[in-house]
Amino acid sequence: MITKAHIVDGALQMLAVEGLLLQAMADDQRIAIQHLDDMAAAYTALGLDGGYILPLEYGSSTGSDDSGVDVGLAGPYKALLAAYIAQQYGKQVDPGKTDWAMKMLQAQSIESVGTTKYPVTLPMGSGNYDGPESDVYYRGGLPL
Repeated sequence: MITKAHIVDGALQMLAVEGLLLQAMADDQRIAIQHLDDMAAAYTALGLDGGYILPLEYGSSTGSDDSGVDVGLAGPYKALLAAYIAQQYGKQVDPGKTDWAMKMLQAQSIESVGTTKYPVTLPMGSGNYDGPESDVYYRGGLPL
């Protein structure tokens, strides 16, 4: 399970490597989790759903919450969050990292398959014999 703290810690490490963050303070993780929720909500609204689990109430996420992100998208989420945080403060990270991360998120969204629904009426019985019983169909809970 990839927690929100895993993504935030990775993003803060990327910011440190870029030279944009010297040392993370205690409050930085809480603020970064809020940025993560905001970023994931924005991408979900754009149709780029990476499986991230948004909180039921705005601002209620903690580091131990399950992110819902697949292991294959943990790295891209870290890079995108680092870029998002840097942009909020007027800075910029390496564009190559964000381009790669965005391509990964788009590829995941393209391959996602929507939920399927059964038709309203399904045949009842085997239908292998002649008779009125084989002409009866299920009508979704309505009386026959």
